[in-house]
Amino acid sequence: MGSRVITLGGVTPTFGNLPVAEAAEMLQGLYKVDLLQLRNGTPGINGALHAGKIRYDRDDPQERWQTIRDLWVSGAGDCEDLAAAVAAELTFSGVEAQPVIYQVRKGLAHAVVFVRANGTYVDPSRTGGM
Repeated sequence: MGSRVITLGGVTPTFGNLPVAEAAEMLQGLYKVDLLQLRNGTPGINGALHAGKIRYDRDDPQERWQTIRDLWVSGAGDCEDLAAAVAAELTFSGVEAQPVIYQVRKGLAHAVVFVRANGTYVDPSRTGGM
């Protein structure tokens, strides 16, 4: 699966200090690392996210992207961290999914999960309390 950016209205927002196209490529890399960590025994976060043990936290001035293993240590992540982790967990369990970035409004982008089987989008950030 390649990177996927959904742009509305012809405006290309940025994601932190990165253009969205670059952020989308980095998001795919994070997703691949998360898949590797799951294969190596790191537990998935979806249950912990629903139980409130891992939460959404937008306040990351360093904009450090976290793997699943990092999320277990910190207990929180922002949208790209959670989207990559949940997409990897779904894929690992046999449900084809990928993290994607879309434009919320001019100048604001957000990462979610695209579930290919039913064509829906899942927003782990909302699950985590956004």
